[in-house]
Amino acid sequence: MSQDKKKENLTHEGVPTITRNQYYNIQGVFEKFQEIAIYYGFLPVHLPMIENEEYILKSAGKQPEKISDQIYNVKQPRSSEKLCLLRSAAPGFLRTFIDEKMYQLPQPVMLYSSGPRYQNSKTEDHEIHSFDLEIVGSTKTIMDALIIHLNILTLEELGGKHIIVHINSLGDRTCRQNYIKELSNYYRKHINDLDKDDRQILKTDPLMVLTSTKEVTQDINAHAPDPLSFLSSECKKQFKEVLEYLDELGIAYQIDKTITHELDADSHTLFEIRTYIENETGEETQHTLVKGGRHDNLAKLLNIKKEAPAVGSSMDIKKVIDMPWFKKHNPKNLKPPKAYFIQLGTEAKMKSLTIIEQLRKAKIPVVKSLSKDSLQAQLVVAEKLGVTHTLILGHKEALEGTVIIRNMKNRSQKTVSIEKLPIEMKRK
Repeated sequence: MSQDKKKENLTHEGVPTITRNQYYNIQGVFEKFQEIAIYYGFLPVHLPMIENEEYILKSAGKQPEKISDQIYNVKQPRSSEKLCLLRSAAPGFLRTFIDEKMYQLPQPVMLYSSGPRYQNSKTEDHEIHSFDLEIVGSTKTIMDALIIHLNILTLEELGGKHIIVHINSLGDRTCRQNYIKELSNYYRKHINDLDKDDRQILKTDPLMVLTSTKEVTQDINAHAPDPLSFLSSECKKQFKEVLEYLDELGIAYQIDKTITHELDADSHTLFEIRTYIENETGEETQHTLVKGGRHDNLAKLLNIKKEAPAVGSSMDIKKVIDMPWFKKHNPKNLKPPKAYFIQLGTEAKMKSLTIIEQLRKAKIPVVKSLSKDSLQAQLVVAEKLGVTHTLILGHKEALEGTVIIRNMKNRSQKTVSIEKLPIEMKRK
């Protein structure tokens, strides 16, 4: 790409502008998810886009460097406080739970939120539009199943096909620590066979090596220790209950030991919801649409004194929209127009906004091009839009207080008073 062409795009790379159809698609997905979430008793939360950086880094536990390079810092003039853009919803949900004294409400508290989340990534967009669910205040496994269930319901209503839940459990903190220790020992025995990049990752995060895309490492991972073997009897029971709920709901799942999520807060149920798509060459590809799981330890890491066991999920809305099976859901306020409004002359222009407002109040959607003056130019637009009727307000009609309703199919037309126009159009 030439330097000149690069300069033409003023948008920051990885943070694309969203307009028109994609904007409506995102809004439509949000309304569908919101409809389902509200029915199941979830409450809305608006999470601020700016958070305290120290608070966010605490969510990584003993290794804040895991996410320090992934967050976007915000410069604040004349202040020593370090701020960053919201990276994930879970810390924000827990802060809201405490700040709003939601622990005084009947437990658990079920919350949902939607909006942009920001990550400094080399492989993905820096801005992700997500729909997030969180249940705070319960360790019951039916809550884990409910989070998965609602995501599956939404994806299916959006046209989702070939959806599979990849699920795993690291158990409680003791189970997790024992597993990581054994996994590290396993990798050290095969250190010379690991990919060189994965050797560096192993020094700080053995769990990330499990998700490696390098072929030589994947061969080693195939025989890596199974985290389920390190679960206590109580943790095994919890995981078994979650799977039983999924069986009862008829949700397809696959136990996948590579689903580990690297943060110290992650515990017990961890999952990713993926769709399988056949590409042009006939090869099947996986696309992760939702990530989620339990983070019962998060409250403690954030120095929250209240007990706040939690489970949640995050759906990448833009990824869902990009799927070939995506079924468009227009926002409720976006209705197909009943007519195209045509105005001709100064007197007509003067009255046009008043007439359009009458139609809006009557909930009659119309399209208009108020900057155009030519009848022919406006008729061409009406033809392209495929509307069934045009409303014509010329100089004569403006003086008489009337409007011509023209049927675009048979070209018949009728003149009605401006006052009766909404009533007449409701019959069409």
